[in-house]
Amino acid sequence: MSSPTIAAAIGIHRVLIAVAFSEASEKALQHAVAIARSYGARFYLTHVSSSLGFTLADDDAVAMATEVAERDLRSWEQHMATVLV
Repeated sequence: MSSPTIAAAIGIHRVLIAVAFSEASEKALQHAVAIARSYGARFYLTHVSSSLGFTLADDDAVAMATEVAERDLRSWEQHMATVLV
């Protein structure tokens, strides 16, 4: 069975990747995007962080951690937009 036949048989429709805004995540993201493109699949990206430690501290700590995560996400998105063209 040739590669295109295998690709058609597998039928990948969605690619999901979890990232940590790190250099390793950047490399994994590039591979995931390439896979999604080659299969014409929909691409999903997620970032999960635990707020348990912040919740134990107080509500202000959770709000500050959320703001930092949002800022890091925007920065990483801008960077990756230039890398993934």
